[in-house]
Amino acid sequence: MYTSEEELQHFSRFEEELQARPVPLSSNELAELYEETKPAIMQSLVDEVNSKQNLWTASTEQGRFYGRSLGDAKKLCGTFLNGTEELEEKVYPAEELVDIPDSFDARDAFKSARTSLAT
Repeated sequence: MYTSEEELQHFSRFEEELQARPVPLSSNELAELYEETKPAIMQSLVDEVNSKQNLWTASTEQGRFYGRSLGDAKKLCGTFLNGTEELEEKVYPAEELVDIPDSFDARDAFKSARTSLAT
């Protein structure tokens, strides 16, 4: 169930994406586009999550996802792999591989990213 703001966001995004398509879409493609343009966070989802647990409180106040669609959220998670068949394989010269450390912890190497990823 949508709030009025979520419904407006969804239908506006669906219309925008539909108009951006150069060719007519099949019914399956329309259904997929409709799903992908739903808001990434909806109050009904937040309410459902909060009703099933009490360890933390879900909220629609998620700056990174505000105004974003499910399709946008999936892209942030790396679930779209479009165009990978066109990527050229990278071959590293042996001399570049000599200095590879025995261990690596990204939490130590990228400490400044810790806060940006957590928000």
